[in-house]
Amino acid sequence: RTLGADYCGVDLLRSESGEIFVLEVNSMPAWQGLQEVTPFDIADQIVEYSLGFVRGKKSYLTGSWGLEG
Repeated sequence: RTLGADYCGVDLLRSESGEIFVLEVNSMPAWQGLQEVTPFDIADQIVEYSLGFVRGKKSYLTGSWGLEG
């Protein structure tokens, strides 16, 4: 939301005390490693989100990402 990006990758790092830091934001993320530990198909979710966004059904501003499945 801060960057106004519809799709991006955010690299996070958790400190020993549990605080989370943003390392970088990528406009062209490579999420293949994330897919290995994610129970749903990320590519399918990106396509569904994109189609919904184009059709006016979803918005990153409202947080309606469609990742309920």
